[in-house]
Amino acid sequence: MPLRHVPNADPPFTYQLIAFDGQGNERPEPDGSLMSEKTLTAIRAGVSDIFVMSHGWLGDMDGALSQYDAWSKSLLSCRTDAEEIKRRRSGFKPLLIGMHWPSKPFGNEGMEGSFAASPAATNSGSTLEAAVQEWAERLGQSSEVQNELRTILSALTTMDDSEQLPKDVKDAYDRLDLAVGLGSAGESAPPGADRPEFNPQAIYEAARRDETADLESGSFASLSWSSLLAPLQILSFYRMKDRARNFGEGGAHRLLLNLQDAGKTGGTRIHLMGHSFGCIVVTGMAAGPTKDNSRRSPVQSMVLVQGAVSLWAYCDSMKYRPGTPGYFNRLIRSGRCEGPIVTTFSEFDKSVGRAYPLAAGLAQQQAFDVVELPRYGGIGAFGIQGLDTITTGREMGEPNTEYGFKAGQIYNLDAHAYISGNHGQYDAHCDIAHPEVAHVIWQAALPN
Repeated sequence: MPLRHVPNADPPFTYQLIAFDGQGNERPEPDGSLMSEKTLTAIRAGVSDIFVMSHGWLGDMDGALSQYDAWSKSLLSCRTDAEEIKRRRSGFKPLLIGMHWPSKPFGNEGMEGSFAASPAATNSGSTLEAAVQEWAERLGQSSEVQNELRTILSALTTMDDSEQLPKDVKDAYDRLDLAVGLGSAGESAPPGADRPEFNPQAIYEAARRDETADLESGSFASLSWSSLLAPLQILSFYRMKDRARNFGEGGAHRLLLNLQDAGKTGGTRIHLMGHSFGCIVVTGMAAGPTKDNSRRSPVQSMVLVQGAVSLWAYCDSMKYRPGTPGYFNRLIRSGRCEGPIVTTFSEFDKSVGRAYPLAAGLAQQQAFDVVELPRYGGIGAFGIQGLDTITTGREMGEPNTEYGFKAGQIYNLDAHAYISGNHGQYDAHCDIAHPEVAHVIWQAALPN
């Protein structure tokens, strides 16, 4: 894809879009060329700062373009920030890159809610098979996966409002979990396996108790879609975390190394911004594979917006497993981000705030609803926890706020005043294309 011109941007503005396949390999352009090669050529010609963005769950190119267009326009709207960086950094010339990675296995952003189920799931022949195939695209195409999905989805038209999952449905869920093969190794495991033991009955009960369950996509046969299908939605959630990690540590990390190599002569600075599962992508991008202990250049800043990654993923020692570091602690320990790391969290983020409690068989809990930090929760609800370099008690402010971010520090910003879901979105999780959020990215990128 050629340079993307942001629609209705004044002044005109462009960004590079680099697309990858499911194995983390860059997808060639229609003419056989690679967009990354054009990007590297531009960097060698002279670029001072590179801003790399990663979306979360989307599903297709149109979704990625729509989100990156909106983010880019928000960044462009903060003209005072751009002028301040120019004042502090002589020869400031930025380059903006959006990475598109296939995230269809949890691609529900075009629906009413991030956990909405497909209304195609009925017991009538072709519609049932269509629903089976839709979920199989998310969870795996094996015959075993599809057989278990048929059992589960068929129950939508036969099950009454019961407090218990039918035995055949529960057994199908248990077999499906094994077939998906994520593992349940607890909060210290890699994203995807960092979950409690899969318990479909507990998830089903928690979804029924959840006061927001009836807000998803209606009900069928006196049963809300989200209750019976909540275990499927949770499996999809962790399957996508696994894919985000693989892409971040693979294709995205290789891209970073190439960007750093191309910009080393000119002292190019690199800033990473991720949203949702994109926070896993950019963290894996900077941290590299687990066994990579090489000495190399760090990135200069990271902003993690409404992250669907564990609140303990970066810590030195887990609260519930003392002495055990989080999976991404190596990012901190190896200094692979030399500048500030900033997170946003919001009590109105239903997607992150609901997924983790459901996975643990609990009713919905948010950062403001609990006394102690939970074993399973996301930074989009709680921020990063478990380190002595964290600054808390800060709120996201207006686009002229002076945050004074310092290198080597982590900042958790309460963003509920702006990431609120009051701008036409189903919930606050995707309500992020605002100048207040863009200003945070600019402030994190300011040279110290």
